[in-house]
Amino acid sequence: MSRRIVTTQLQATEGASPKTVDGYFDRLVKYIPADVVGLWLVGVGLINTFLGTTKAVVMIVFFFVCLGITIWWTYDQTREPQKVPAKTQITVAAFAFVIWVIALQGTDIRDAFAWYKPAIGSLLLLVYSTVVARKVPKEE
Repeated sequence: MSRRIVTTQLQATEGASPKTVDGYFDRLVKYIPADVVGLWLVGVGLINTFLGTTKAVVMIVFFFVCLGITIWWTYDQTREPQKVPAKTQITVAAFAFVIWVIALQGTDIRDAFAWYKPAIGSLLLLVYSTVVARKVPKEE
Protein backbone atom coordinates (compact mmCIF):
# COMPACT_ATOMS: atom_id res chain seq x y z
CA MET A 1 0.00 0.00 0.00
CA SER A 2 1.32 3.40 -0.97
CA ARG A 3 1.41 6.17 1.58
CA ARG A 4 1.25 8.72 -1.22
CA ILE A 5 -1.64 11.14 -0.82
CA VAL A 6 -4.35 10.71 -3.44
CA THR A 7 -5.60 14.16 -4.45
CA THR A 8 -7.85 13.59 -7.47
CA GLN A 9 -10.43 11.04 -8.55
CA LEU A 10 -8.28 10.30 -11.62
CA GLN A 11 -5.44 9.20 -9.34
CA ALA A 12 -7.87 7.11 -7.32
CA THR A 13 -8.90 5.05 -10.36
CA GLU A 14 -5.32 4.34 -11.56
CA GLY A 15 -3.84 0.92 -10.99
CA ALA A 16 -5.25 -2.48 -10.12
CA SER A 17 -6.97 -1.56 -6.86
CA PRO A 18 -9.24 1.49 -6.88
CA LYS A 19 -8.73 3.98 -4.05
CA THR A 20 -10.61 6.96 -2.75
CA VAL A 21 -9.45 10.55 -2.69
CA ASP A 22 -7.74 11.29 0.62
CA GLY A 23 -9.61 13.63 2.92
CA TYR A 24 -8.35 15.73 5.82
CA PHE A 25 -7.79 12.85 8.29
CA ASP A 26 -6.23 10.60 5.64
CA ARG A 27 -3.74 13.35 4.74
CA LEU A 28 -3.00 13.96 8.42
CA VAL A 29 -2.11 10.30 8.98
CA LYS A 30 0.00 10.13 5.81
CA TYR A 31 1.89 13.33 6.70
CA ILE A 32 3.02 12.07 10.13
CA PRO A 33 6.17 9.89 9.93
CA ALA A 34 5.00 7.64 12.78
CA ASP A 35 7.55 4.91 12.03
CA VAL A 36 10.48 7.33 12.35
CA VAL A 37 8.96 8.95 15.44
CA GLY A 38 8.90 5.44 16.92
CA LEU A 39 12.55 4.98 15.94
CA TRP A 40 13.33 8.30 17.64
CA LEU A 41 11.61 7.25 20.87
CA VAL A 42 13.47 3.95 21.07
CA GLY A 43 16.78 5.61 20.20
CA VAL A 44 16.32 8.34 22.79
CA GLY A 45 15.53 5.70 25.38
CA LEU A 46 18.92 4.18 24.65
CA ILE A 47 20.67 7.56 24.52
CA ASN A 48 19.26 8.46 27.94
CA THR A 49 21.43 5.68 29.38
CA PHE A 50 24.54 7.71 28.40
CA LEU A 51 26.08 10.04 30.97
CA GLY A 52 27.83 13.40 30.68
CA THR A 53 28.25 15.64 27.65
CA THR A 54 28.28 12.71 25.25
CA LYS A 55 24.53 12.38 25.69
CA ALA A 56 23.73 15.77 24.11
CA VAL A 57 26.12 15.21 21.20
CA VAL A 58 24.76 11.73 20.47
CA MET A 59 21.19 13.04 20.67
CA ILE A 60 21.89 15.81 18.14
CA VAL A 61 23.60 13.39 15.75
CA PHE A 62 20.75 10.90 16.14
CA PHE A 63 18.23 13.68 15.47
CA PHE A 64 19.85 14.48 12.11
CA VAL A 65 20.12 10.78 11.24
CA CYS A 66 16.39 10.35 11.94
CA LEU A 67 15.57 13.48 9.94
CA GLY A 68 17.47 12.03 6.99
CA ILE A 69 15.66 8.72 7.43
CA THR A 70 12.33 10.59 7.48
CA ILE A 71 13.10 12.21 4.12
CA TRP A 72 14.34 8.96 2.55
CA TRP A 73 11.57 6.81 4.06
CA THR A 74 8.79 9.17 2.98
CA TYR A 75 10.27 9.34 -0.52
CA ASP A 76 10.44 5.53 -0.67
CA GLN A 77 6.91 5.01 0.70
CA THR A 78 5.34 7.56 -1.69
CA ARG A 79 7.21 6.56 -4.85
CA GLU A 80 4.99 5.41 -7.70
CA PRO A 81 5.87 4.61 -11.33
CA GLN A 82 5.58 7.47 -13.84
CA LYS A 83 4.92 10.04 -11.12
CA VAL A 84 7.08 12.87 -9.86
CA PRO A 85 8.40 12.57 -6.29
CA ALA A 86 5.90 13.66 -3.63
CA LYS A 87 7.99 16.69 -2.64
CA THR A 88 5.23 18.37 -0.66
CA GLN A 89 4.54 15.26 1.38
CA ILE A 90 8.27 14.69 1.99
CA THR A 91 8.75 18.29 3.18
CA VAL A 92 5.67 18.21 5.42
CA ALA A 93 6.77 14.88 6.94
CA ALA A 94 10.26 16.25 7.65
CA PHE A 95 8.81 19.28 9.45
CA ALA A 96 6.35 17.01 11.26
CA PHE A 97 9.23 14.89 12.55
CA VAL A 98 11.00 17.99 13.91
CA ILE A 99 7.83 19.18 15.64
CA TRP A 100 7.12 15.74 17.11
CA VAL A 101 10.65 15.68 18.54
CA ILE A 102 10.11 19.08 20.11
CA ALA A 103 6.70 18.01 21.46
CA LEU A 104 7.76 14.69 22.98
CA GLN A 105 8.53 15.77 26.52
CA GLY A 106 9.88 12.39 27.56
CA THR A 107 12.78 12.63 25.12
CA ASP A 108 14.64 15.02 27.44
CA ILE A 109 15.84 17.30 24.66
CA ARG A 110 16.55 19.96 27.25
CA ASP A 111 20.08 18.53 27.40
CA ALA A 112 20.63 19.43 23.75
CA PHE A 113 18.51 22.58 23.44
CA ALA A 114 18.58 25.08 26.29
CA TRP A 115 15.59 27.06 24.94
CA TYR A 116 13.26 24.06 25.09
CA LYS A 117 10.05 24.34 27.11
CA PRO A 118 7.49 21.48 27.02
CA ALA A 119 4.57 23.85 26.42
CA ILE A 120 6.21 25.21 23.25
CA GLY A 121 6.41 21.74 21.75
CA SER A 122 2.86 20.84 22.69
CA LEU A 123 1.43 24.04 21.20
CA LEU A 124 3.50 23.67 18.03
CA LEU A 125 2.25 20.11 17.60
CA LEU A 126 -1.38 21.13 18.08
CA VAL A 127 -1.19 23.99 15.59
CA TYR A 128 0.92 22.14 13.01
CA SER A 129 -1.23 19.00 13.08
CA THR A 130 -4.42 21.02 12.75
CA VAL A 131 -3.20 23.20 9.90
CA VAL A 132 -0.93 20.92 7.87
CA ALA A 133 -3.57 18.38 6.84
CA ARG A 134 -5.41 21.14 5.03
CA LYS A 135 -2.47 21.22 2.59
CA VAL A 136 -3.31 19.26 -0.54
CA PRO A 137 -0.17 18.35 -2.52
CA LYS A 138 0.02 19.53 -6.13
CA GLU A 139 2.07 16.54 -7.34
CA GLU A 140 0.19 13.89 -9.26
